[in-house]
Amino acid sequence: MPNNPQVTIAEVDARKVAVLAFTWYPTEKRVETKKQELVALLKKDGLEVAGEIQVARYNPPLSMPLVLRNEIIIPIK
Repeated sequence: MPNNPQVTIAEVDARKVAVLAFTWYPTEKRVETKKQELVALLKKDGLEVAGEIQVARYNPPLSMPLVLRNEIIIPIK
């Protein structure tokens, strides 16, 4: 269990998602560009977006840009 009261654990239903990982700072402009890139790749492969697009940021803000790990996550049909 988390030792921080602001952290919660919740179950989510199984789903299929497409993920695009990227490095560097996840600025609004960069995130939007990566979202568009992943949506274009999905369309090219004949896959449909089936839900809300999410952004995952995994590193503390003071990490070096080249080691920052971020992902765009899109549920698909």
